[in-house]
Amino acid sequence: MEFSFKKRSGTFSPDPVPKPKSLLDLPPEILLRIFKLVPRELKLTCKRMYVFNNSYFYEKLIHEMGQSILYNIAVYDLPSLVKYVQSFDYWRKIPRELLANYNHLGDHVLDREVRKGKTPSEVVSCKYVADSWQLVYSIYKNRRLFIEYSDYQVDEPDFSLRNGLLYIHNTYIVKYKKTIKLSPGVYSLSCGVVVKNALGFSSTNFKVVRSSNDEVILNYFPPTNMKDLIPQEHFTLLDAGLFTVEPKSEEERENQVIDSPLIDVDIIVEETGLFLKSGFVICFLDVNGCAEPDYTRNSKGRLIPIRGPPLWIAWWADNMKPSPGMLVNKLLKDLYKSINRSLSIIAPSTHTSPYQRIGSFADIYNNDDTSDTSNGVVHHLETIQDNQESEGTENSDLFVQSNGEKTNGKSIPPIVEEDNEFWSALNSPVDVETYNQKFYSPFNGNGEPLVRSFRFYDIIGKREYERRRSLTKEDHWFPKKNEPLKWKMNTWFQY
Repeated sequence: MEFSFKKRSGTFSPDPVPKPKSLLDLPPEILLRIFKLVPRELKLTCKRMYVFNNSYFYEKLIHEMGQSILYNIAVYDLPSLVKYVQSFDYWRKIPRELLANYNHLGDHVLDREVRKGKTPSEVVSCKYVADSWQLVYSIYKNRRLFIEYSDYQVDEPDFSLRNGLLYIHNTYIVKYKKTIKLSPGVYSLSCGVVVKNALGFSSTNFKVVRSSNDEVILNYFPPTNMKDLIPQEHFTLLDAGLFTVEPKSEEERENQVIDSPLIDVDIIVEETGLFLKSGFVICFLDVNGCAEPDYTRNSKGRLIPIRGPPLWIAWWADNMKPSPGMLVNKLLKDLYKSINRSLSIIAPSTHTSPYQRIGSFADIYNNDDTSDTSNGVVHHLETIQDNQESEGTENSDLFVQSNGEKTNGKSIPPIVEEDNEFWSALNSPVDVETYNQKFYSPFNGNGEPLVRSFRFYDIIGKREYERRRSLTKEDHWFPKKNEPLKWKMNTWFQY
């Protein structure tokens, strides 16, 4: 049996929904969701995607660190943040200006009193901040912990801290502790060192402790044969492993002073016995966040890394002179000093330095920017022990002369070569336009490309590293002209 249907007169079928001709034709909310899946691949396709990428990291910064992070930037960190970001204009000026012109950004406000009269959003809507949110996010997500006078305790002569580097020579007590605030996620801890004989280094314990409940979330000891694993008198980055910062519990959120997702963690380096320690220099510690695709949640809801155990024990720079001028970035150090203070600005007065020295300047505080006690809030006070570093600059060569030179009757081995030309310029203004171009240069002083070597845990780790490298284009491993060498930067967050 056949059925026939007649179309009613006066009726018409609706026109088909027009299909988008390109990705950009999709509604903005759908386009943003797609972009978040593969931001790294899409950001270089067109101008609109590049603008999306900038906005994406702004939202990511607010989501992970709270709305109050804008206040910290606007009131405290803006001058040093602008200087550091501006120092990369030799490399990223054209794309940065694209975003600055698109958003009609002006210069930042220097006068802090004027900044206080504006909203944080208004203050940060300026060049070198609102046109650089990916770089700004990576700066606050990752941390490079430079050694400061109030962070460590040793029983050797006072001049153990030289130009931002902690020289360990004939001491039994070594303890370093710094409290920092991190957003929830998975992080890696690494330590930059220069080793001569590494006496007692294997008994040094690297720990990360959650301050609220004293939970040890990372506990690492270097290999006992570290001296045989790495070369002497080379800058070496030691991998101390991964740790997880879980979000605040409901009880912690109820008891917090301000509404912030940031969690206090203690980064600790200490000896585990009365073993003599000598012959190495601690340069800095790096806390680097892992990208979201690199970790997941297990059945109990806890964050766990996907990539598994670390592949390498350490890597070292084969042809880079381990001088302070090549290891300590002055602009970055000033920036993180401001960030560490601003993020802990609302804290009990008991959060001052854990180590106080008799006969030092430990009881003198920098009252500028930190002595405000309005609204009944006691602000964190930071000691000005960094003066000790600058005061000792004239005698810095005592630690790097020939073995015949002595300090306090003790022979000092030449572990780190002083860069007198670099440090003589510290008291003068830094040339922002050229400083980072020189510091992050992919070439050494002789014009040779910088090379690094890895020490792996086993042959399986070495083969896995080679496999990953084979899947990536060679130009990814060495920067192009004027591009900074990213393995010298902890502030670069790759996606």
